[in-house]
Amino acid sequence: MIYVVVEGPSDEGFIEGIAKRIGVTEIKVHRMRGNRLDKLRRLVYALYTEGKVIVLKDEHWNPSLVDSAERGLGDSRK
Repeated sequence: MIYVVVEGPSDEGFIEGIAKRIGVTEIKVHRMRGNRLDKLRRLVYALYTEGKVIVLKDEHWNPSLVDSAERGLGDSRK
């Protein structure tokens, strides 16, 4: 199973549309509630035990957010 975590309803619809077009059926899209990395970390860890997780998150003109998210999520390969 592939899980995709997105920010809003338009992102959710976009990902579901792409998956349908390319014939991917083993996908579930989850919408973030709020913009807190600690909540995102818990969601990713919960989903990771069941499959692969992709996180789509806007930077909001703050490139350091990517570094911050990587540090916050840690190495998910462990």
